[in-house]
Amino acid sequence: MRNLIFTAVGDRMPIDWIQPTEEIDFAVAYYGKSEERAAQLKSKVKWFQRGCGSKLQFFWSWYSFNTEELATYSWVGIFDDDISLRPDRILQMFRDLAEHNKENADIVVYSPSQCPSGKISHPIMKPHNFHVHCDNPLPGPLIRRSTFIEMTWPIFRTDFIPKYMQVYRTEIFGWGVDILWTKLVGELGLAMAVLDNYVSYNPKNTDTPHRWEPDYGAWKNFFLSRKIFGSTEEEELYFRNTCRHSYCCCCIFREALT
Repeated sequence: MRNLIFTAVGDRMPIDWIQPTEEIDFAVAYYGKSEERAAQLKSKVKWFQRGCGSKLQFFWSWYSFNTEELATYSWVGIFDDDISLRPDRILQMFRDLAEHNKENADIVVYSPSQCPSGKISHPIMKPHNFHVHCDNPLPGPLIRRSTFIEMTWPIFRTDFIPKYMQVYRTEIFGWGVDILWTKLVGELGLAMAVLDNYVSYNPKNTDTPHRWEPDYGAWKNFFLSRKIFGSTEEEELYFRNTCRHSYCCCCIFREALT
């Protein structure tokens, strides 16, 4: 079966990594202003749309009209447009995780690891076998199970996506939606893993400033209605192991309740 990569693309980052193959289709949501870039992207990919929003808001819209198409894919990557892996590495990454999943069928979310020289919001995303070159890691464990996958470049097994879409809401966006799939994976008794042999550079905020501020009210209402945190102990554990940015999910939740 084939795989799909969904990404929201602007005008700042290179798009040479967007290279469809016989094994990978692309769906692109373009939020930039360049007609030339829009035409270039539209000519390359299977699905193309324009608009304004976050990648998961765009994906929810695509999913709403393409549930039958989704079932034709094995894995779906929902990537930021700043992934630094070459097209051939991306292709091999999908092949490797599919092979790994044959004997690890409980894993439903994978992600490449994050180069330590870039932005690291969650230390768990750093590779355990890092080499000086992000795309040339040292020999070592290639895939490790993880209790968290950040939202930069997650890859979902297709049968998990409908479950996630049932809890996702378009009024929440940006940093923090990764805790939703983390929570759901745990509730379903499933697992996640980081691909340490595929290391991508995550641009720092000085390289790519965030485009919008989160809606504190929407996050507060969502957290309370979903009861994301089941106990004070669980809250503190999450707060203690997440980033220190003022805009992250846990800080939004903490501030919204004060």
